[in-house]
Amino acid sequence: MTITGTYSASACAKDAQALAREGRLFAEHSGPAASYSADTYYIDMRRFYADFEARDCEPATLGNALRAGLTPQERSVLTGYLPRDMAQGIREALSP
Repeated sequence: MTITGTYSASACAKDAQALAREGRLFAEHSGPAASYSADTYYIDMRRFYADFEARDCEPATLGNALRAGLTPQERSVLTGYLPRDMAQGIREALSP
């Protein structure tokens, strides 16, 4: 999939929903109790996040999708395990 960098509200919403879906799976498969690696979900999240940023999407779109799709605990795991820059972007999207 090619990152276009062209703003589209519907594409931003789709990216945010996909990132939330993969983020939930990432959170479920992270940590010492995980039955298998969360790497696949991280790779997919990174791709959706890069696309979301390239489109210059509104952070609130991502924040809304993450609040709707992940529990507070899953969001905490997500920001705790992701690389600093990506985690910071997600924290900013979730801030009021």
